[in-house]
Amino acid sequence: MDNNRKGIALEVLVQNYNLENLTPEISIEDKYVTIPVTNRPAFPLTGFFVHFEGKRVQLIGNAETDYISHMSEDEKERIFDTMMGFGMPCIVFTSDNEPDPVMLKAAVKHGVPLLKTPRSTTTCSWESIMASPSTTCLSTRARRARSPH
Repeated sequence: MDNNRKGIALEVLVQNYNLENLTPEISIEDKYVTIPVTNRPAFPLTGFFVHFEGKRVQLIGNAETDYISHMSEDEKERIFDTMMGFGMPCIVFTSDNEPDPVMLKAAVKHGVPLLKTPRSTTTCSWESIMASPSTTCLSTRARRARSPH
């Protein structure tokens, strides 16, 4: 697959948007964001994975962090292991939230980088970041130009 089809390098997003890498033991050099839309995994955190957009960047904000703090250790292990198995490029914690230790363990096990930003979830406009002309990621025009149809 050529670089144009990979999307935007996660390493570029981390550098350009000053994201803190909470899992430096996981290489981000070979990770790419290929879907220019984010997901907040509210339903998956309850164990409901039907229609889960697991290939998208996952955003964990205040509501998700609070919900996680009320989960049992067994629930966390089961849910995080399942969630990380979907092959997401990364999870971004907003509002300076920190990952639960069980999530951190699952992320390392599955090679899913955990990142952090001080920005609030509502002000994180990841869709526009990835569609920015400077990143030439997956803007509508770029997708059409590469589409065989």
